[in-house]
Amino acid sequence: MREADVLCRWGGDEFLVLLKGCNRDAAGRIAAKIGERVQGNEAEHGGRVIDVTVNLGVAEYRPAEEVDQLLSRADRALAAAKAGGRQRVVAA
Repeated sequence: MREADVLCRWGGDEFLVLLKGCNRDAAGRIAAKIGERVQGNEAEHGGRVIDVTVNLGVAEYRPAEEVDQLLSRADRALAAAKAGGRQRVVAA
């Protein structure tokens, strides 16, 4: 991530990354890189090793769009990624 980007927790197990000045294609490439960095990591919980994966939904801000609309499109893309299995990136 770049210094201008913002990462925040957005729900129980969801995070939001705001990528300033990125179009959908560039954001999709960054999302894929994030997925690659996460994949292959392991976490331990209760004495059990868990493979860590990530699904990502990507949406590009549209001029005059309300923030709620942008977030809704990103959320739908994330839901589609989750429905497709593990370790997926879906662009709105």
